[in-house]
Amino acid sequence: MLIMLSGVGITQASILDLKITEIMYNPKPDAGQLEEDLEFIEFKNTGLTEINLKSLVLSNAVLYIFDKDEILAPGGMLVLVSDSNVFHERYPLVKVAGQYTNKFSNKGEKLYVKAGSDTLIEFEYKDDLPWSSLADGNGYSLVSVEINPIGEPSKPEYWRNGARLNGTPGEESETALEFPDVWINELLSHTDLPEIDAIELFNNSLIPADISNWFLSDSKSNPYKFQFPSGTIINSGEYLVVDETDFNNLGSGFRFNRSGDEVFLYSGDNQNNLTGFSTGWAFEGQYNGVTFGIHVSSDGDKHFLPQEENTLGFINSNPIIGPLVISEINYNPSNLDYEYLTVENITDTIVDCFHSEHPDLGWKISGVGFDFPANTKLKANELVFVTAANPTDFRLKYNINNTVQVFQYSGKMSNNGEELSVWRFDRMDTTETGETFMPKVLMDGVHYNDALPWDVLADGHGNSLKRISKTSFGDEVENWEGTPLFISNEITKTIPHLEFSLFYEKKIIYSSGVEGILTVFDFNGKVCKKEQIRAINGTFTLNESDGVYFYLFESEEGMKSGKLVKK
Repeated sequence: MLIMLSGVGITQASILDLKITEIMYNPKPDAGQLEEDLEFIEFKNTGLTEINLKSLVLSNAVLYIFDKDEILAPGGMLVLVSDSNVFHERYPLVKVAGQYTNKFSNKGEKLYVKAGSDTLIEFEYKDDLPWSSLADGNGYSLVSVEINPIGEPSKPEYWRNGARLNGTPGEESETALEFPDVWINELLSHTDLPEIDAIELFNNSLIPADISNWFLSDSKSNPYKFQFPSGTIINSGEYLVVDETDFNNLGSGFRFNRSGDEVFLYSGDNQNNLTGFSTGWAFEGQYNGVTFGIHVSSDGDKHFLPQEENTLGFINSNPIIGPLVISEINYNPSNLDYEYLTVENITDTIVDCFHSEHPDLGWKISGVGFDFPANTKLKANELVFVTAANPTDFRLKYNINNTVQVFQYSGKMSNNGEELSVWRFDRMDTTETGETFMPKVLMDGVHYNDALPWDVLADGHGNSLKRISKTSFGDEVENWEGTPLFISNEITKTIPHLEFSLFYEKKIIYSSGVEGILTVFDFNGKVCKKEQIRAINGTFTLNESDGVYFYLFESEEGMKSGKLVKK
């Protein structure tokens, strides 16, 4: 299928095979060098035909215009740099295609590759966890996990730090080095004497993990605060607990900020070099004596959550849930509905939704910018609505009487998915310099998404996301009602918009570059219409009742593309 990119005359299907495969955004300079002069970005043609990059523009973070023919062969790589002279001091044999203007932000920012008004690549790299801390000023670059990546580059799992110090511009990234699978599994960060901060490591490998000369730190800019002695070994499936008597001996190391902090584990050698492995967590405040621990959800993701019990040295306990939880999310309503979420008190007692000593400081819901009003209370098992709409209009729309509390937030939920969290407060304190602080403590959170396995019918098709168990972990997709089985099965077998595009106005308008069959199903799997499509534009009218339908196009070569449409 040929793809016309508007305004620049490019008709290359192969242009979509252009990928960014390495970024050195925060290099570690040698003596006499500046870090910004050693930046680079690497492009790769991951396809089977050559690409001409003429007229493409790399923009936003940095700026480079391909103003002449630049042919990239299949498998070929191209490197742009911030300063070609300084770059060649470190990489004398690497061919440079050009020098961009501006500098990459060390804090992360968006990158675009455009052809006229068409955006070919858009993503935001970041410098905070779970993105690699080794790539943020510690000498390593970000490289794509796959040699020929096909995923979403805005997601941290698309990237890893490279295996070689200073990166591999213009060549394939080396295979990731093999390290034992050691987790920072549990952590105690808020301790009033006589308790002291502690960190638990867990060896998830099948063999013993030798962590001799590895480093622990609370700072990615200073990874070397505590080094494990030679001979430190964690057997398979076992734990190692260290506390402040180890990593803060005589106050020379570090201890955690009870308002929230970070923790990092780095592999190292006996010459005090970092050797390519890092892991870590960022965490918020917590009550005295409560630990954070890893909880693995059904999708394999790890979450670092407050635990019901301190289990340092033993298997983790369950995460703390509540007393307030999010039970329903209507993030992308239809035109006639309102955006809202519901919050429930899952306890059998009244909950004060404010700081115990400062009733004017209400608990918070992040993601929508909401603070509970002063002196708000939730009765036992009470459900309340929190909406973007005017509360009076919301009550009229859904016939909600005045016995049910309805609150209005100032923000807006993302239609693409985001994290929503409910927070309460720890005690208020003052620092040695007299500054007041009040740590916030997580009660519940969910990072919903608009794609499977989440209910895709909640993305503008009339459904809302509904939680199944209020007392089970909220950021678990299996704890939310899912997509009807037929649609879920079909979507997993398709590639969105691979061979055709669909637009809904008064009719369905299709545009296909190849021949194939377009079939329309209702969400129960009933075939509503089936039609042969030729390689021309045309219209396709559906004479069914209003509702949600699944359009499935299958080319003669067997490629499938699907789209949900609300009529």
